Amino acid sequence: NYNKIKVVAASRTDGGVHAKGQVLKIGLHKEIDPKNLKLGLNSKLPSSIRVLDIEFCSNDFNPPTEAISKEYHYYFSATEPVAVLNDIVYFSKELIDIKEMKNACKHFVGIHDFSNFHIPGSRKPNPVREIYECDILKASFSPLGEEVYYLKIIGNGFLKYMVRKIMYYLLKVGTGELRSEDLKLHLQPLNTITLGKAKACGLHLIKINY
Repeated sequence: NYNKIKVVAASRTDGGVHAKGQVLKIGLHKEIDPKNLKLGLNSKLPSSIRVLDIEFCSNDFNPPTEAISKEYHYYFSATEPVAVLNDIVYFSKELIDIKEMKNACKHFVGIHDFSNFHIPGSRKPNPVREIYECDILKASFSPLGEEVYYLKIIGNGFLKYMVRKIMYYLLKVGTGELRSEDLKLHLQPLNTITLGKAKACGLHLIKINY
């Protein structure tokens, strides 16, 4: 016999996005040793999903509302696509100016209205978010792939498609289609600017801090 259990996730992710740092709260009908529960769950889950750690929490712990900050990475490269990395790295067909992307990142740090950097759903959340860190860094996938970079962005919360839209903007700056100086216009909520979103494959939820 199976009992229904309640699962509460700290963050929702789009299809194709990776979530190494996802946090879940599950309510069980009896107490189980965390080590044994981890082994049991991983024995039943598909290889694409792994439980990394389990610990006891209070009944009133609420993963989505108690998060202090979230860290996302977006991995990308302007080299020839590498098959083994194709599901976790976005490969651009155009040359990318990393220096210009890094300059544009600076404008995102701080408190801003991100109305133009998300797609509103049925809920209408507050579009104001604070970004603590935003930068482009060199990744190490050697020997599987060279010249892979990633956007590292940490904030107190993110709206639907927000990181993917920020990355889309940064990639356009990197290819010269947009200028980093124009970012101030995109952060004006009265401007009805339509931005695309970067592909899901390169986005990774790395960590949620409590």
